[in-house]
Amino acid sequence: MAKRKALGRGIDALISDAAEDPARRNARLGVEQLEPLSIGQPRGEPLRDIEELVASVREQGVLQPLWVRKKGHKYEIIAGERRWRAAQKAGVGEVPAIIFKDITNQQALVLALIENLQREDLNPMEEAESYARLQKEFSLTQEEIASKVGKDRSTVANSMRLLDLPKKVKQLVLDGKLSGSHARTLLAFKDDLIIEKTARDIVEKGLTVRELESKVTAKRSKRKVKGKESSSPQIKVVVEKLQRAMGTKVKIVDRNGKGRIEIGYSSMAERERLIEILIAKKRH
Repeated sequence: MAKRKALGRGIDALISDAAEDPARRNARLGVEQLEPLSIGQPRGEPLRDIEELVASVREQGVLQPLWVRKKGHKYEIIAGERRWRAAQKAGVGEVPAIIFKDITNQQALVLALIENLQREDLNPMEEAESYARLQKEFSLTQEEIASKVGKDRSTVANSMRLLDLPKKVKQLVLDGKLSGSHARTLLAFKDDLIIEKTARDIVEKGLTVRELESKVTAKRSKRKVKGKESSSPQIKVVVEKLQRAMGTKVKIVDRNGKGRIEIGYSSMAERERLIEILIAKKRH
């Protein structure tokens, strides 16, 4: 309940910022007067699983008002596109609406996001992508986004972590085959191939989040044993020589005469410099 109250206050504040009195008014609009929001909705697939809603609208009409703004001779739907499309399919000619005055694109997107969050209509990936849009298109910080939608900054940041997932895993989240909790836990593996394989296991075997966390713990323990940096005095001497030659941090991981040499870099430019050094050494 606390979350919904916070979201409600966010809407009131946004409306106050967006328009002088009157900021909004109630109306009934014909479905032909409406069109989708030109900048796009937080929800990517408005027609997904719509048949149940169509049946409800056919029987009871549209009960929840759409949020709209005037655009030319029509009204753009800020929130409620699924209800509008359901009304069209159900043969309902008129829907209730709240008309918002002087709403900017940023404010329209925030309102759409808030309305979807209140109704719990957004998929975790759609929510993350909406936050990313607010950040990219309107240069909002995570703190500012959190304030507008009535959430903690850490909640917004945690949601946006899903954007680091491989494309195939993002699609599993969008399709509802993978929960947000599963997806965030998968990020602990850090390797895209392992993340994709484990995601498939979750879908095929029905792994719980707890079972997935056990896999993560086991993988970390295994990595710690395999990836132990050698403390041999001879290896340390070699590491120091390499670091002087390369001008960056070098690590040698050795296990019974087998292992790897890791050369660190902190930027694309430094990476190119190191590649040039290695290529030049190979030529000589």
